[in-house]
Amino acid sequence: MYKYHRPDSTLDVRFEFKANQVRKTAPLGTPDAKADHDGYVCVRLTIGDNKFGPFSTSIKTFYEIWKNRQSDPIPSDSQELIKALGNYQGRIESAHETLLRMEQPIDGQAIMNVVRSDNPSGKLITLARVYDEFMAARRDMVEDSRRKRTIDQISSATYETYPKRWTLIQGYLVHIKRSQFPVRGVMYSFATDLKEWLNKQRKPDGDRYNPATINKVISLLKMLMGYALSKGYIGFNPVRDFACRGGSVANPKPLSKEQLDDLETCPLPHLLRHICDSWLVAGELCLHYADYMNLPNIKFITKNGIEFIQHPRAKQQGSNLKQTVNVTERAKRLIEKWGGVKGLYYRHSSVFSKALKEIAEEADLRDEDGNLIGLQFGQGRDSGLTQRVIDGANGLQLSAIAGWSNPAYANRYVGNPLGVVGEFVRNIPKQITPTPSTDQSKTFIRVHKTA
Repeated sequence: MYKYHRPDSTLDVRFEFKANQVRKTAPLGTPDAKADHDGYVCVRLTIGDNKFGPFSTSIKTFYEIWKNRQSDPIPSDSQELIKALGNYQGRIESAHETLLRMEQPIDGQAIMNVVRSDNPSGKLITLARVYDEFMAARRDMVEDSRRKRTIDQISSATYETYPKRWTLIQGYLVHIKRSQFPVRGVMYSFATDLKEWLNKQRKPDGDRYNPATINKVISLLKMLMGYALSKGYIGFNPVRDFACRGGSVANPKPLSKEQLDDLETCPLPHLLRHICDSWLVAGELCLHYADYMNLPNIKFITKNGIEFIQHPRAKQQGSNLKQTVNVTERAKRLIEKWGGVKGLYYRHSSVFSKALKEIAEEADLRDEDGNLIGLQFGQGRDSGLTQRVIDGANGLQLSAIAGWSNPAYANRYVGNPLGVVGEFVRNIPKQITPTPSTDQSKTFIRVHKTA
């Protein structure tokens, strides 16, 4: 039995199992000709002193699974049933609260009408429909100039991330076989289940989705529900307070200068050598993937005999923020090797991702614990920025090199504390071992206090 109480009204929800009626012909059931259920779940509602039902929930199951909800331990299939019942209960409670807020007459049928149609008017509002409307509304809010952008506007780069996030939500809806999931059916538990499902999924390259990606998906869900609330499709946002930490974990993984030297000189097949050298150039110039892909258009400047690149970063499109980086000897050497920046390797990030892991294996690149390093494109930038710190760059200089608006961002990209501190120690004047003084005038005199 599931109960839900309000000060001004009470709602009692009871689920029951109803066995299928015996038929002369066996059900087709699953493809192997076995029945996929032997009954279904119905629900009875008690509102105040009035009883209503039973109503069908369309949840089909086996009696054995239904019965095992009370067993210890609870089998996995019974746990899934409990979760389905909990979700359905949430929809009933949401419908009940909606009718109360609308000051509508409430009986069992009225509640079930809302649950089944997802709207008192009978018009089905799905999460997919909310997404389509949300995207249409957001399209009119795109402003790429950071100087002109208001608090309600977004960049085109941000707008383009929404379909990628939605694809993962769609994948979950397909997984639970509810592609037309009603927006009123989204409860706090929906976000929890979505996040748990995402944690188990893998990208096309076989890697798991990182926490930052999952948080962005949850963030979109929260935005969709906020939009649904603003449109009057729901009475409250059930996922408003769902924990969703933004940004990625600060976990820089720079390579040492010796490791970079090894990568430049180790024998590799021609294509991998081309990719490796291009990645090394990106790292030496402290470039993100998006900025590296624009390298042929980036301006090279020579001042006082020193060569620099200077450009507005892709992530800061429309702002006055520029990235100014000295061109290292390694970068010059490799750019010249491939006939200029246009001769470097430019392909989709997934190609780099796969190739860099192959390069690490070919070079037998290992960390201090002896584990093979799974090279990532961003490690080049981490390495370039960390080397600048080792070479003595202060916070302001590093911000200009990285293209940051805040020096505090350094902890996301700068690692190798032993290398950084080690260089500092090497620059400290050598301490002289102290010896006893022979100057009697400086002899320490103990003063005794007399009574």
